[in-house]
Amino acid sequence: GITKWKFVLARAGIRAMPPLTANGSLPLLGCLNDVIGKRSNCSFWLVGGLGARGLLFHGLAGKLTAKAVISCDENLIPPEFTCWKEP
Repeated sequence: GITKWKFVLARAGIRAMPPLTANGSLPLLGCLNDVIGKRSNCSFWLVGGLGARGLLFHGLAGKLTAKAVISCDENLIPPEFTCWKEP
């Protein structure tokens, strides 16, 4: 039966991987306002790059980001998680 199937559509995507650091691949956290520019009165924040260790990092990443968002202070997030912003 499968030999009679007709090909209709294919899609592809990419998986964004965080940079490999001396501490391994850590999640990407931080404020995006400087990256995307000011477009509104609200702030845009990134929580990504959790990868295969997402079950381990999701709680910590959420807690750190929530504290930073409420305080409007990205410096509450350890620099290991925001090093992706460095030139």
